Amino acid sequence: MNTRLTQQLLDTFLPLPHLFFDTSFSLSILTENRPYRNIGDLLIGQAPSVRQALRLCGATDDIVEGTASDYECFSALCIAAPMLTGHTVMQNITTLLSLVFDIETPLSPYACDTLWETLNAEIEERNLRPSDIAALLSVESLCYRVNPFEAPLTLSFPDIDLYPLPDLGDTPTAWLTSPSHHAESLDQFLETLFRQLAQYAEHGAVSVRLGLPSHFTYRRNSKRKELDETYRFYCSHPSSEFTSEALYELETAIAVSVAAFCQKNGLSLLLAPACRVEEVIALYRYLSLNRSIPETLVYLNDPTPWQPFFAQFTFRTEYGLPGLLPLSDPIIPYAAMFPLGAALLPDHAITDPIALASGYRKRKSIAQALAALGEAYSVDEETLCSLAEDIVYGNIKNRFGI
Repeated sequence: MNTRLTQQLLDTFLPLPHLFFDTSFSLSILTENRPYRNIGDLLIGQAPSVRQALRLCGATDDIVEGTASDYECFSALCIAAPMLTGHTVMQNITTLLSLVFDIETPLSPYACDTLWETLNAEIEERNLRPSDIAALLSVESLCYRVNPFEAPLTLSFPDIDLYPLPDLGDTPTAWLTSPSHHAESLDQFLETLFRQLAQYAEHGAVSVRLGLPSHFTYRRNSKRKELDETYRFYCSHPSSEFTSEALYELETAIAVSVAAFCQKNGLSLLLAPACRVEEVIALYRYLSLNRSIPETLVYLNDPTPWQPFFAQFTFRTEYGLPGLLPLSDPIIPYAAMFPLGAALLPDHAITDPIALASGYRKRKSIAQALAALGEAYSVDEETLCSLAEDIVYGNIKNRFGI
């Protein structure tokens, strides 16, 4: 492979901003941004994705739950490294070690102590923080999930734009089971919720995350008294005592109300990954009757089932009309763009700074693939660089004129 051409492609678009639309970071990372204690703290201490991988490799509970020492956690990672060869987590770690520390030595039980001493000294000297890791990965913006019923936080992530993402859960009734969110009626609950969402919009929120009911029921939606009775019953009884039809009616009322609020207030709707195309079609059919369709973002693992939907409901948002926009691309499984439909994401939220390396790593893969394409078909360097930039950054350039 033409390594010079590959490097030219990397130089072209690796520095372009990475922008992640859905992250479920621990808020303490964003509020404290404290320096890392050591390499164990950096790679494992604040990284749920790494702990989950270690669990698969048979790590003990104290390692997985974070009660072991940083050295013990790092040692467990080095021991598990050969078993995690090719795993996404290990690929992310390898990318970080190379980018942040210029270390190409793979993790292994034999290199554990040497790496521990070498990397800890560098971490202390550079006073590395999570924001530094994000900056080295060219991350420019993050949307972070928040409890919509809690007050907006003051965050500390220098040089990175942070956007709150109010998270209503994987079902429309997810928040109703908490006694602290109970109200006298469904209308009062929605009024409180919308007041909070409006507050987050003032603090930079551009989207609301919502799960959809597995079945939409419209028949009794206009009877607010019955819905209020259903709402109060649901709040005070376990779902096992709740009839499916009544639950669907309540979930439909909440989902439709939230979608209408988003459309009215210029917020997009980010649908939870579990949402099926049938559920989204049902929501859109109902909303289209009232001309209250918000700009909607969905995850696409397999675009094939969505083709009938796109044929019916996709709008041209560049002209100011609402519409549904995919967060994944059938050609590029994931990269990172932002906001409102310019996003290309994986089928899961980014959980920690280590996982941010996935977008960076994907760009390297694209560069290598394009270099091979150019070599095989004699495509000139300028065309390939333009193609690379269009793939990774084209959506946001075209949509916002950057």
